[in-house]
Amino acid sequence: MRVQSVCVRKIPGFAIVLTAALLSGCAATSDTLRDASEAGVSAVGSSSLALELHADGQALTPLTDTVLADAITELTDASLTVVELTPATASEEQQRDDVEQALREALDAVTGARAALAQGGAMSDWPAELDAARADLEEAAG
Repeated sequence: MRVQSVCVRKIPGFAIVLTAALLSGCAATSDTLRDASEAGVSAVGSSSLALELHADGQALTPLTDTVLADAITELTDASLTVVELTPATASEEQQRDDVEQALREALDAVTGARAALAQGGAMSDWPAELDAARADLEEAAG
């Protein structure tokens, strides 16, 4: 149960802070991109941990599914935030595109892991997929 409570508390809190910063206009494009990337890294990390606990028999399928569903929501929200940015420079535009691509890849990995979990499929490849997605997000954040 600890995984669920930690994940559930962190995800909505970050979304509120990010939304407030965007609405107030005080966040620079690079700060917003970094925040979106960090949200993605956190969501992928939670997913990876949930799958690890599930594989070890320490988390039931419904709990693991909930963590993955929350991660999908967080990644979708971060992606929408990034897509709505209007960069002022070509450099910012490239960074926005890199972050958006990394968020989409992370979303694909988490969605794929959730589908495999629901189908009772082999989960052994998903930790590597999630680790690669997390590394891409960290790199894109700069």
